[in-house]
Amino acid sequence: ESEFENQGFSLSRRAGHTADWKLLADHTTHSELEGQGSSTSRTDYAFVDGSAKPDVKYDYRLTDIPYSAVAKTTTIVLEDVRLMIDGFKLFANYPNPFNPSTHIAYQIARQTDVQIRITDIQGREIRSWEVRSMQPGTHETLWEGLNSAGQPVGAGIYFATVQAGSETHSQKMLLIK
Repeated sequence: ESEFENQGFSLSRRAGHTADWKLLADHTTHSELEGQGSSTSRTDYAFVDGSAKPDVKYDYRLTDIPYSAVAKTTTIVLEDVRLMIDGFKLFANYPNPFNPSTHIAYQIARQTDVQIRITDIQGREIRSWEVRSMQPGTHETLWEGLNSAGQPVGAGIYFATVQAGSETHSQKMLLIK
């Protein structure tokens, strides 16, 4: 019901019970993990692990990041978690705005061909990727702000268009320099 000097949280994940914890997200990369400082009102936090793979059991470790003092870590073991992918979805790229790179994440419910295109504000193709027979699940592509010739593009508005089978979704991205 209250928070004291809560700067935010970091969330780590490991597959099964291995010793290999990997940082999944924190308050500096995902605004939904930003704390409320010192507050007496209730705040609910939620984070969706869009990179989880089917049929893998994960352990999650949540760390409270205070402005001062020592961070507190809690390990949460989730059993029998099943992914629920009911269709094609394009997630918001992160970071956005970005410099020099951004992650473009999407999920597909069935095996299909996927094409990703980056276009500028005038509709000119800047870069594209095509993957044949991509498996169901959540996938991510890193765009490093380069055109198809490997040259950096200028600051501005760009569009990421992801086509999975016959479905297409687009989103606006802002490259700042």
